[in-house]
Amino acid sequence: MRRVNLLFALVPVLVLGCVSNKRFSNTTLVESTDLKHQKYTGQCWSFASTSLLEAEAIRLGYDVPELSSFFFVYHNYLDNAKDYLKNKGTSHLNNGDLTFSVLDVFGRYGAVPESVYDGKLTDIISKRQMNNRWKEEDEMNALIKVKLDSLVQSESTVDQSLAVVKDILNTYIGEVPEDFTYQGQSVTSKTFTKNFLPLNAKDYIELTSYSHHPFYEKIILEIPANWRNKSYLNLPMEGFINTMIMP
Repeated sequence: MRRVNLLFALVPVLVLGCVSNKRFSNTTLVESTDLKHQKYTGQCWSFASTSLLEAEAIRLGYDVPELSSFFFVYHNYLDNAKDYLKNKGTSHLNNGDLTFSVLDVFGRYGAVPESVYDGKLTDIISKRQMNNRWKEEDEMNALIKVKLDSLVQSESTVDQSLAVVKDILNTYIGEVPEDFTYQGQSVTSKTFTKNFLPLNAKDYIELTSYSHHPFYEKIILEIPANWRNKSYLNLPMEGFINTMIMP
């Protein structure tokens, strides 16, 4: 039986406004890369999932650099566009996503260091610049949808349509390099992953806890962001919590 290494929780959370004088201390400290700042981008799903990949690589003893969150974003936009074209413009498009999408992209395209591809984030420092980036991404999302809707109506080919989406992505968040140099080696995103980050995306599952689905079964969450129709292992809340806190 395959060993499950990554547990990702998707549950509704209700935060109550309360104050406690209880103090906490570390019992298990998980090594990780530096804290990430998504700088008002709408890609929280990728930043969170990328940091999980990094922490998992560190746990397994790999000397991993900080990975590019926007590498996964770039390829996910293209995957999402393909799905939108396949469904003739009736499916979900570019409004939030899930960890499964990062794992899918990682499994098929690999990864690259943040130093190689930053999605045009490095030079964004001030709050004004971050606000502008938020507006630019909204503009990019709207432009992609308008173009794809038009291409669906004109019955353009998938390759023609994806070329248009790539041009938009390259303008707004930058073009992903086909190859780059890492530790003196010329690599692609796939060979970088094979040589320096040999994780298997299929080794991971995601957990959730919803009472309107049967427990202890794989279920497909009926939320727009799950446009890949991925399955989650649905656990009762007590088992879900116990799984998260077990050593």
